[in-house]
Amino acid sequence: MMHFLSLPGLKHCASLANAAWAAPGVVPHRGLPPATAADTSIAPVFALTAARQRSTIDTLPVSARGITGASIATGMKTFGVVGWSGSGKTTLIEKIVPCFTERGMRVSVLKHAHHPFDVDRPGKDSYRHRQAGATEVLIASAHRWVLMHELRGAHEPSFEDQVKRLSPCDLLIVEGWKPAPVPKLEVWRAGTGTAFLHPQDPGIVAVASDVTIETTLPLLDLNDSAGIAAFILKNLGLT
Repeated sequence: MMHFLSLPGLKHCASLANAAWAAPGVVPHRGLPPATAADTSIAPVFALTAARQRSTIDTLPVSARGITGASIATGMKTFGVVGWSGSGKTTLIEKIVPCFTERGMRVSVLKHAHHPFDVDRPGKDSYRHRQAGATEVLIASAHRWVLMHELRGAHEPSFEDQVKRLSPCDLLIVEGWKPAPVPKLEVWRAGTGTAFLHPQDPGIVAVASDVTIETTLPLLDLNDSAGIAAFILKNLGLT
């Protein structure tokens, strides 16, 4: 059975607070084309979905699974966006953040990377300080400040430890970090050829896709950023 969340059409993000919500039900989702047999990932994914439908945990609200939108570390409202590489997580977050900030909300983003990265540039003073062996380098100006910390072989800090480093905010969006104990939205595109994540992750409370898929979770139109933002607000009790 396909369950879809009926979302109101929102002309602009500023009107999210007044959006009227319909209860989830089985309704046609006209904005999404159906997945077809040509999508190589669909067949194995449906097998996983069938297994998910047999799982008792799927009938429980996310709060009943012990997962809430409040960060364990700080009490900040926290919501995750997960998906395989190339699914469009960053693009979606880029589109929904303005929907929250236009409401006057202070938003922070915590992104997890699986590969080495560097936000500094070779030759800059801060880069040279790090290369010389400094464990931390903090650059400050009248516009922003940045703290870079080198692990130098130490264990990667936990999700909870990283959240504690952030200043208090109204909403913390987490990109990646699949094991994080927060409610999450799975971003899935048929063209990626990957399996679903939600059959194995009870923390995923909805799926955003560019096609119609078979799932017991609310299905959101990946191209409707305002509708997705409204869903997140409702899920976290911020409406």
